[in-house]
Amino acid sequence: MFRESGSKLWQLLLPRVQSRREPLFGVYGYVLFALLTSLFLQFSPLSSICLWLVWLFRRRLTYNTVQTYLFSLSAELKLRGGRNILQDGYKWFIHSTMKHFLRSKGNVTIKYRRPLTVDLLNKLLCSLDFTDCNTRVFATMLTIGVYCLLRIGELCHTKAKEIVKFISNKDFVFKSGFIELTLWQTKTDSKRQGIKKYIVKTNAEFCPYDLLHKLKVIKSGSSGPDKPLLVDGRPVSRYLLVKFLRQKMINIFKDIDINEWSGISLRKGGATSALRAGVAGEVIQRMGNWRSDVYKTYIDHTITDVATAQLRIATMHTATH
Repeated sequence: MFRESGSKLWQLLLPRVQSRREPLFGVYGYVLFALLTSLFLQFSPLSSICLWLVWLFRRRLTYNTVQTYLFSLSAELKLRGGRNILQDGYKWFIHSTMKHFLRSKGNVTIKYRRPLTVDLLNKLLCSLDFTDCNTRVFATMLTIGVYCLLRIGELCHTKAKEIVKFISNKDFVFKSGFIELTLWQTKTDSKRQGIKKYIVKTNAEFCPYDLLHKLKVIKSGSSGPDKPLLVDGRPVSRYLLVKFLRQKMINIFKDIDINEWSGISLRKGGATSALRAGVAGEVIQRMGNWRSDVYKTYIDHTITDVATAQLRIATMHTATH
């Protein structure tokens, strides 16, 4: 009964999470987080903290996501002069709660996020009508996202508070044989100097350089340097791009759950394709601007990858005898 009433309390305090990747504090922002912190700062009820963790897991958030929120709350409390909830007498109870869910649920994602690898991307692009300008915009965005290992928030039009982000015309600099793309206010751009990405001209059937160049020619003179290049009559948001991806992929792969295609499919597909192409791990990390080897969690290993690795091992063994 106590657990049920506590769960209802947290439902009132915090917004309902619609999906695993929706920001928990995105709707009410810092107001709710400040309220939550103030409650813990004044009363610090151990049972409430544990009930909060239970409620987060019941909302189908992953272990790593809940752990991030817990660390954020702990840091905020210490900053405001409160107790360290991860130490003192609180440590055993909170860590035991987290360990319970780690054992029972694991730390993997709730929903499998299928990578949009280059081979799958090509099948998608072959099915599209490029005479339609909107379709060409979406196709170009998907291709850039995969080849440049972009986060969906870096690629699409986003608005947080009063800050509006998008890739503008002036962010693309066309040079001989490659395009220099500058991303602003990204997750890893701590110095706010911009992150450089390079799109090289290749002989691929759907070369991202050629797609971008064609799009620029089509839209030349229609917008200024500060306007977004990647628009379909309106700025392309995360929702619109993922919706387009799902609508097209369900027609090609009817047996695949449509929800497996998401914004992270692009970045994950690029990393997986790079590894299968023999690109070194350090280069993949640099291409995706990862600060650590966390890029490894974005690589999808299939039975084909395992079979290829074993064949290479067998070939090497045979060659040495």
